[in-house]
Amino acid sequence: MKLLEKAQAYCAKHIPRVVFPDADDPALLKAVRILADEKQAIPILLGSPMSIRDRATAAGVHTRKIKIFHPLHNRDFDTYTKMYMKTRRHRGVTRYEAEDTMRQPVFHAAMMVREGVADLCMAGNDSPVADVLKAGLRILDKAERFKTVFGWTLLIAPDGENIMAFADTAVIPDPTAAELAEIAVHTAEMFAELSGQESRVALLSFSTKGSADDQLVKKVQNAFAFLRKHRSDLRIEGEIQFDAAFVPEIGQKKAPGNVLSGSANVYIFPTLNAANIGYKIARHIAGYRTFGPFFQGFSQGLHGLQRGAEVQDIVDNTMISAYLTGDKKQ
Repeated sequence: MKLLEKAQAYCAKHIPRVVFPDADDPALLKAVRILADEKQAIPILLGSPMSIRDRATAAGVHTRKIKIFHPLHNRDFDTYTKMYMKTRRHRGVTRYEAEDTMRQPVFHAAMMVREGVADLCMAGNDSPVADVLKAGLRILDKAERFKTVFGWTLLIAPDGENIMAFADTAVIPDPTAAELAEIAVHTAEMFAELSGQESRVALLSFSTKGSADDQLVKKVQNAFAFLRKHRSDLRIEGEIQFDAAFVPEIGQKKAPGNVLSGSANVYIFPTLNAANIGYKIARHIAGYRTFGPFFQGFSQGLHGLQRGAEVQDIVDNTMISAYLTGDKKQ
């Protein structure tokens, strides 16, 4: 079963409750209508009901049977305010500060997920990714098996066949060797689960097998040494340049006998700067469809939408996020 078909089948069976805090976006409103009509999600829109309905009408979208409310008018507003004060007690958050935070749709949406009112929060199409991440870090618990919260992006080639994952595209500006190793492991696991393919992991650098000497190179080398020792089950190579990981002929020339042979599908970048630039080049120059960032490390579902995302991208991104978040054992 193909990736999107797998996500669609999951959503049709479980119908996740998805809260959208950036609900004034016409593309999102059209996507939400599709998700509701096709019974792929139960959407919850946050914001001014009048403004959202006006924008929906202007976009030719009706909002029947879609829940819309302003955070301040939620009957649970006081409960959420108290919960936020409790979770941020160590920061000395006041009642006034907590109320102000809970008025903000993305924070309110994260609290709805925390309290089990929604299964998933999808945000970022009209909010900075930094604000979405901040809401998750302040409100959601960290999953037990994660030391690091990070974001990865899924890329699908124009022909729909070649599928890749890039990480960390959203969270840690300069990950340590230990963080790179953890990011590699969890991204490989998620990619394999979602794609049904064996993960073939490249720890990227501007150096291939010692062709350059620099602290950035040493960081990647140390991450690779750790993984080779502790996760021998993973098919992984590093440090390696992108072309050597992606093109078989170049891979064999620069690193003869490397285990990837130019067939990597999970790319772990040495910095956030490189990863973020990389996936946007693939999207806008090479025409890859990109989904995410998918935030890994939270115990509950909060994932990202990209600014300027088109209708079908929002639909598909929501279904993939629901699949990643959900319990597949049910």
